[in-house]
Amino acid sequence: MMDGVLEMRALRMVLVGALASSGCDQVFGLDHSCDGHDEDADGVADVCDNCPTVANPDQSDDLEVMNHDLADGVGDACDPAPGQSGDHIAIFDAFADPLAARRWVPSTGTWAFDGEALTYTPGNSDDLMLYQLAQPRGPLRLEYHVVIDGPVPDGISSTVRARVDGDATHDGVQCGLSRLDDPTWVDEVHATYDGGAPPFGSAEVLPVAFAVGHGYDVAMSYDPAAAVTCGARADLASGTGVTAQLALSSTPAAGSLGFVAYGFAFRLEHVIVYDRP
Repeated sequence: MMDGVLEMRALRMVLVGALASSGCDQVFGLDHSCDGHDEDADGVADVCDNCPTVANPDQSDDLEVMNHDLADGVGDACDPAPGQSGDHIAIFDAFADPLAARRWVPSTGTWAFDGEALTYTPGNSDDLMLYQLAQPRGPLRLEYHVVIDGPVPDGISSTVRARVDGDATHDGVQCGLSRLDDPTWVDEVHATYDGGAPPFGSAEVLPVAFAVGHGYDVAMSYDPAAAVTCGARADLASGTGVTAQLALSSTPAAGSLGFVAYGFAFRLEHVIVYDRP
């Protein structure tokens, strides 16, 4: 009897892994197309891609099953915790469809959608773009790719940062890129928290200075009960980039997801949020 139970469990893991890595349509032979925008150009459209920002044409999602767990539907190439079941893609946006302007609404500043990216033109300090749909509370991992479109001036602070759990009074928890007077003008990856009490920020100097045309991958790991870690890597740089970490002395109140910007023009090419178990 026990052997039969183990065999059924093994069969269930294999079936779930096949469904997650190949999609229900392929497993059951249904003829539904996966046409549309392909952000990572791997031949799999975003709507069917288990790693829409990382090229993985084979759509492999096997590491959880190899660890005797259930495949979670997030591909091995991008899974924040490969081999551990439970992650899922809560939000993905490549700003490539007309409805992007309904999902993202500016609070202040000059923002636009060009069919491939969310663009920002410098204006007031702390210009804000807010996400309008449901969002995870955390723990989560948020990743985005940003390309600098305009000159980054010396003499004034400049930034692009993702913001979670912010409200009308406080800026919440933020992760991104900043040019700050620290004590001379330097380009940094910057983790900040403003919940009305310290801590307020942590920063590490980037290995590649801001310049027009430079792109950066930015990643934020956020646990409301513990800490925020913010990392960035320039497209032109070798290695893993730099990381700033900030321990949270109190749990931030639930708030909104958005982007804060001022000082330089940029293109936000995609954003993805993984909900963590």
